[in-house]
Amino acid sequence: MSYYQYYEFRAMDRLLSDTDRDALRKVSSRAEITSTGFATHYHYGDFKGDEKEFLTRWFDMHLYLAAGGTRRLMIRLPARFAKRKTVERIVGCCEFAEFIDIGDDCLLDMFVYDDGADYDEWDDGPGWLDALAPLRAELLSGDLRLPYLLWLAAADREMLRDDAQEPLAGVGPLTEGLEAFGRYFGIDPNLVRAAGETTAGPDCGEISPETALAALKEMPEDEKTELLHRFFMCDLLAHRDLQGRVRPAATSDIAAGSAKFRTLSELRTRAAAIREERRVARERAEAE
Repeated sequence: MSYYQYYEFRAMDRLLSDTDRDALRKVSSRAEITSTGFATHYHYGDFKGDEKEFLTRWFDMHLYLAAGGTRRLMIRLPARFAKRKTVERIVGCCEFAEFIDIGDDCLLDMFVYDDGADYDEWDDGPGWLDALAPLRAELLSGDLRLPYLLWLAAADREMLRDDAQEPLAGVGPLTEGLEAFGRYFGIDPNLVRAAGETTAGPDCGEISPETALAALKEMPEDEKTELLHRFFMCDLLAHRDLQGRVRPAATSDIAAGSAKFRTLSELRTRAAAIREERRVARERAEAE
C-alpha cells in the first residue's frame, strides 16, 4: 500500500564533511544530500536510518511529515540552553512533546499522530523546515514562545480545562517561525492570533540595545573575558550564551510580575470573535 512519508534533517552549527555525506549516502541512495542537509521521501517502504542517531551524529533539526496528518519536529539543543525545567512545566500537559537526552545535548521532540487536525491543505513537505528553522535560534536565546504554542496545541486538542491559565502573558509578537509552527501543527489560527495579541514579556522576543548594555555593564569581568575569548575562537554558540545571560527576566518564575495571564476560556472567546471578524471581512470583500 502506498503511504507518503517525507524526512528532512538540517545541520545548523556545522558543515557536513565528505566523509559525513558518504555515510549518509549509504543510508539512502535517493536522498538529496548537501553540506547542511538531508531530505528524502517514500511512497513505499520506510526510512532506513535512525532519527535519533542522525541528530546525535550530524544534525540539529529534523522534520517528518506523512499522509494522514502525522507531523514531527525535533530540535537538538545543548542541555545548558534548553531551560528544560521551565519548558517541561509549560508543556507538562502536552502528550506530544518530550525531551530526549543525548550526551551533553538534548532533543525537544514534538509530534502529532494522525489526529485529524485541521490543516489548511496537504503538501508534500519541502519548504517546511526552512520556515521552522528560526525556532531553534529563538530557543537557544531563551525565548519561551515555542513552548507556549505547544501548550496552545494541547488546548486546541481539548487536553486542558477552560480555567487553565496561559503559561506566559501572551505569545506576541509572533515571528514567522512561530506562525509556521502553528500552521505545521494544525493549531487553530484564530487561537494563535488571540494568543499573539498580547506580548509574552521579557523572557521572549528581541532584547533591546539598552537592556543589553545595562546587563553587560553588570556582568563580572571574568565572564566577559570568557565570552570574548569564545567569540575570538569562532564558537558558534557564544552569541546564544551571551543572549541567555543578558535576558533580564528569570525564566524560573514565568508567572512573576504584574502581567495579566488569561484563561483558556478567555482565549477561546477572543478566538471566536476573531473568527467572526474574519468571516465578516471575507463576505464584505466578496460582495465588493
